[in-house]
Amino acid sequence: MEIHSNDKACQIADSIFEFAQTPLTLLSAENVSVKNCEFRQNSIGIQGADGRQIAITGCIFDYTETGITLQSTADVSVESCEFRGNQNAVVVVDGQQVTIGGVFRENGVGVEIQSSSKVEISRSILEQNKIGIRIIDTPAQIRSSHRPHYYVRK
Repeated sequence: MEIHSNDKACQIADSIFEFAQTPLTLLSAENVSVKNCEFRQNSIGIQGADGRQIAITGCIFDYTETGITLQSTADVSVESCEFRGNQNAVVVVDGQQVTIGGVFRENGVGVEIQSSSKVEISRSILEQNKIGIRIIDTPAQIRSSHRPHYYVRK
């Protein structure tokens, strides 16, 4: 599914995406919400570029090469999601106003942020990742990264 230069709000909810190259692509997309979806064994779960106002909430990403990759995006939140067994869980490059929180277990890299601004990682659990958080050329805040008040996996 590809959302490109949309002019109205878009919500994707309660869906399962499996065994695809990139099941969800957001190009210059605005005001997009992805809720309670599952991404299993894909190359890239969600790929976004040049978008803004993107909210990814309550999703599960299992055994993908990259769960979420976002480039040149603004006002993005990835919250209450679970990432397990991915090579890279979340990768953000040139992002602005990015908030990330979730459960990151057994990934190659939990969260990678490059050349971004106004980044906050909070309310997260990072366990058994090769690299929990990798920050490159980015001022970032890591706050309250301990047991959050939510659990995604059923």
